[in-house]
Amino acid sequence: MKKLSEPPYCFKDVLNKCLDGMRREKDKTDLLKATKTLIPMESQYRESGKEGSLFEFPTFDDLDIDTSINPELNRERLAYLYAGNLRSMKKPAREVYNKIISSARKQRCPFCGGLGTPKNIDHFLPIAHFPQLSVLPLNLIPSCRDCNMGEKGDGYATEHGEQILHPYLDKDIFYTRQWVFAQYLISDISDPIEPAAIIYIAAPPLDGWSLVDAQRAIKHFSDFDLASRYSDRASDHLPEIISQRNSFYNDNRTLLTRDELEKEFVKTFLTPVINSDLFENHWKKVMYRCLSKSRSFLQGITVDVYTTT
Repeated sequence: MKKLSEPPYCFKDVLNKCLDGMRREKDKTDLLKATKTLIPMESQYRESGKEGSLFEFPTFDDLDIDTSINPELNRERLAYLYAGNLRSMKKPAREVYNKIISSARKQRCPFCGGLGTPKNIDHFLPIAHFPQLSVLPLNLIPSCRDCNMGEKGDGYATEHGEQILHPYLDKDIFYTRQWVFAQYLISDISDPIEPAAIIYIAAPPLDGWSLVDAQRAIKHFSDFDLASRYSDRASDHLPEIISQRNSFYNDNRTLLTRDELEKEFVKTFLTPVINSDLFENHWKKVMYRCLSKSRSFLQGITVDVYTTT
């Protein structure tokens, strides 16, 4: 949903920080041996991510590694690189964890498009199946608790169209084109507090998008429950914008025609958000685009602001 810059660390940097935090010489020796196998995976991962083909990336069980001969590359030891180093407050590699989280704080969570603040790191390809990527920076995504603890879990795509969007590596079209849309619905005209609702849908454009691109966008939207989460956020904000509309219409209805009132309201209150730096599919920008085109909203159907009594 939201593009992020790649972390300022390569795989080798992080592995070296893990080495710096190890006390036992045998652990250091084993990890040094493992780096010869691990480091080339970074370029493979980057290319797969840019091509949208991480669903083909080999799981640990698919790797051609005999762990009885190469015990330094067994599942548990690779997974522990993350828990025992990046997550440990006392280890040098904790710097990487903190940097990834802090760099996204202002931009907020990339999976849900900024609804939450990043508090955790999510393994894009889950550590349970890809322990060889446990400390690969490109696989470490800052995320809010709702996204990190939600439906994604330890699942991973096995087909092209099942892949969610990768915040570091995926195509620009997912981040620069609008593919989330909203609709303004009247729910209860008699309710002055919550008379209407905003619903959201994923509707990727037909031009310039492949079927797989569309499937992936819809999958991401569904997996992170963004229709419901966006609507909840919009519902909290909608009474405020309805109040602004009503006040504006009441203050100016003797000076302007109905058509002029609507145009001036859009220009004054909605267009600045629509043209703001918010990314294209931000819930608020999508909401304001919807309201700027909604006859029901602009005509004040929720409250009859045109009567003088």
